[in-house]
Amino acid sequence: MIESLPYCVFGVAVVVTVVAQLVLWFRYSCGGKVALNVTALKERVETYAALKKGKGTLSEDHTVDNSELLSAGGHEVLLGTLKKVETKSAALSTIIVFAMGAFLTVVFSDSGAVACSSGSNSCEPNGYDAYGLLTVVAALNLLAPLYHAFVGIGHLDTFDSRVGVDQGKALGAKEMQLNLMSDLLKKERGYRFSKLVSAFVILTYFFVLIADALWVTFGA
Repeated sequence: MIESLPYCVFGVAVVVTVVAQLVLWFRYSCGGKVALNVTALKERVETYAALKKGKGTLSEDHTVDNSELLSAGGHEVLLGTLKKVETKSAALSTIIVFAMGAFLTVVFSDSGAVACSSGSNSCEPNGYDAYGLLTVVAALNLLAPLYHAFVGIGHLDTFDSRVGVDQGKALGAKEMQLNLMSDLLKKERGYRFSKLVSAFVILTYFFVLIADALWVTFGA
């Protein structure tokens, strides 16, 4: 029963993944309520254009205090910073995936958790040694940084919110700009978390390996 547990977990994970993909495909491709809407896209593009021109272009709309909006230059800096954080998050996610792949390669290598006797078709669990346990812990501790790095790659799209014509140009612009600011703050916090945690995990892993090698070589 215990030996088949990993296969059961893998099977459940495959089923859940397939179902999730079908749900997302239906939601964004076939769902009538959230299907790609040209009107929503037009509202989004027009609101971006109004923000790019500056808050002065919204002065005719008195439904909101336009002084709360960023200037055209400030909005450009906001978008540029968002793009920079998204690019750095993409690069960081690549590094984390590479590190996790290296860790898992060590875990499932011939010297890892499974030992196969020569002349036999069966393999028996050999258990993790100290290095194997260290590698498993390191790989698990990279899951949260990887998640936050993936969050940093995404961007606000037409499905996230509908602002603009229905709410008044100035109010829609304010809401969109606030959403962009909130998105930037969230991505900056996520990127900082991912960078610090992944750097700590990877450097600590190699520090332990190097320290152990030096102890074996020059120790008692």
